[in-house]
Amino acid sequence: MPITTYCTWPDVTNRLSAAGAAFRVDDDPSTKTDVLESAAVEVNGYLELRYGTTALAASNWVRFKTRDVAVYLLCLRRNHPVPKSVQARYDAAVEQMEQIAAGVLNLPDVAEPKENAPVLSNQRVTMWPFPRPQNVEGTSTGTREGYTPHNDNLDNFDYSI
Repeated sequence: MPITTYCTWPDVTNRLSAAGAAFRVDDDPSTKTDVLESAAVEVNGYLELRYGTTALAASNWVRFKTRDVAVYLLCLRRNHPVPKSVQARYDAAVEQMEQIAAGVLNLPDVAEPKENAPVLSNQRVTMWPFPRPQNVEGTSTGTREGYTPHNDNLDNFDYSI
């Protein structure tokens, strides 16, 4: 299955410099693809549960954070010490992606997927067979397309013996 890469090699060379990037891949040109795909897989590990790959590919924010991850991975490639500026950008990117994965932040240039948005439903209390809240059909805010209904599974249960 092909991996969707969110940044390009020129993005990496713009951040690191053409000479710095060439120095790190002069032994194996296929390293470029490996670094870009590894960075995309790391970003997917944080963000793909909340956003689809098509939404992530359209985001400039994701492109820049993937670039920061790719530059970090490229600097680590031959066990060279990572420059402090690259380490700081990588740490900031990972921290922000962790907050997005936890739901504390949202991607700034991508709409929240409908299945992750909260839905307010009217509820009533039913006392039989035990006290419990129950969603009232047809009174939810908005339309139900794209939302997972959280209706009571016991509504249609036949309790007669």
